[in-house]
Amino acid sequence: MFRLLRFGYGNARRPMMILIAVSMIMTGSTLTLAWLLGLVVAAGPSVSAGSQDGTFGWLVAAVIVVLVGRSVLPVAQQLAAAELAVRLDRVAVSRVLRPMLEPQRIDHLEDPAVQNGYAHARGVDLTTVGHGPGQVVSLLASRLLVLGSAALIGVTFEWWLPPLLIGSVAFVEWWLTRSTRAETAAWSGQTEGQRRATYLQQLALVEGIQELRIFGLARWLADRHSAERDAALSPVQRSRWQLAWTRLGVLGLHLVVHAAAVVIIVSDLWAGQLDLGAAAAAISAVLLIAAAADPGTVAQARRADAAFRSVESLPALIDAHHHDHAGVTVDLGRAPVNGIRFENVGFRYPGRDQDTLRGVELELRANEAHALVGINGAGKSTLVKLLAGCHRPTAGRVTVDGIDLATLDPASLEAWQRRIAAIVQDFVRLPLSAADNLAPGFPDQDGRSEAIIRAARRAGIDDAITRMSGGWRTILDRSAPGGAELSGGQWQRMALARALFAVQDGDGAGLLLLDEPAAALDVRAESELVRRYLELTRGVTSLIISHRFAVVRAADRISVLHDGRIVESGRHDELIARNGRYATMFRAQADRYTEAEEETDHA
Repeated sequence: MFRLLRFGYGNARRPMMILIAVSMIMTGSTLTLAWLLGLVVAAGPSVSAGSQDGTFGWLVAAVIVVLVGRSVLPVAQQLAAAELAVRLDRVAVSRVLRPMLEPQRIDHLEDPAVQNGYAHARGVDLTTVGHGPGQVVSLLASRLLVLGSAALIGVTFEWWLPPLLIGSVAFVEWWLTRSTRAETAAWSGQTEGQRRATYLQQLALVEGIQELRIFGLARWLADRHSAERDAALSPVQRSRWQLAWTRLGVLGLHLVVHAAAVVIIVSDLWAGQLDLGAAAAAISAVLLIAAAADPGTVAQARRADAAFRSVESLPALIDAHHHDHAGVTVDLGRAPVNGIRFENVGFRYPGRDQDTLRGVELELRANEAHALVGINGAGKSTLVKLLAGCHRPTAGRVTVDGIDLATLDPASLEAWQRRIAAIVQDFVRLPLSAADNLAPGFPDQDGRSEAIIRAARRAGIDDAITRMSGGWRTILDRSAPGGAELSGGQWQRMALARALFAVQDGDGAGLLLLDEPAAALDVRAESELVRRYLELTRGVTSLIISHRFAVVRAADRISVLHDGRIVESGRHDELIARNGRYATMFRAQADRYTEAEEETDHA
């Protein structure tokens, strides 16, 4: 556990030193109080006989000063411990997130072993790393209290008694540590269930608030959350109950030993072999040792230590399961110059028994708009992940200007990913200003940037922003003071504006990915958005992905993905003439799109 102390001292030195100092002072004041009480009791007979010389008054005053000090010190101790926990948890979270976010590929994020390690590093049995150093300081203070109390017993009574009492404390601590390991193991084995319970809680309170109430599912979801939580905690509870009676027996034996020590001291006092003051001090010291075995503090310190070990081992765990080999260094700063090819590409997610993609042959030519259509579940989003290099194919290869993405070193892969501006189905919604949402990290985001305004106008979101009370400075989060919220369709327009800004700013992005770019819009808005997109990005390499066939017919080329394969490819009129799957799906969806486009044309 001393590594927790090093962690605390290295990352939060001031609150750590304050906590140590206050804890040591409290330990010293506790021993001092026990000693002073013995002197007060010893002076009692002299006071009763009227022969005291003023010493008693000073002793009482000293006792009062110590008591007042002890009433103030816990406040300082709690403040220092709270600041220490907050600062260290912030550091620990950063250490956990860094190895999770550093890899350019995302295979490790879908690995159950890595997810379990991540959950364990965030805390064990609700005890986080940040609480660990404070608990260790408390344990050290209790150990010093035991040693100081033992010394007081040795001075006021006999030296043979303290080793017995210290041995009792050591046995209790050993047993509690042993039993805590069993609890920790039970807790660690339930991280998947804990994640499910956390997801249900997030769904109930954040993601699905409106739908759950409309469909009357709030109580059902609450019951599901309780069931998942109980299932995850039941092995821990069983482990605790199995050890409960043994713990009571161990603690009972510990109390018997200390009660026997008190009886021995009282017997010597009764026999006249010990004066009243020495007996009072010795009994106080015995009681302090008896209370030093704190199962709660020991357990929390052990859990925090286990979580800290997971924090330290997480990078190695990720590297062992998903080592990113050195690879080749390639300059893709202007890619794609020639184009992107999928060559007999297959992909299967870990733990699945069948491929998501099989033998995919696809070419995205530079400076043209290519559309990829297919029903939900056809593998379109998986294809996007492969295109961005987030996953390596399990068969075949994906090349950019002839360079295999799977062979790139991390820096080159990062450079390629920065060449991509993507609008995906679950696009980012930042609880920041409207300008920060459109151009995150852009140096001029006060609403006066022409680049921001131009991208917003092209995407059709500028009017919605300017109507807000704070304009481009408005926080797009209703819970923030003066904040506002965009509709689903407006958020998609914001995402489109972000992609357009990425193309026009600086060197610009080299590839635009639009994964279901108009899914939240009505038919008329959908047709208009895709048409506007194709007009604004003409001459830019782009890939539009949709399950709605009619809205992509203006693309330069269209490919149909079905059952993990590319089954057709060509221009809209060519595919209609072939009367294959594209033509069949297009006609099945055409009526509502044709009506919407006619209304748009007449508007």
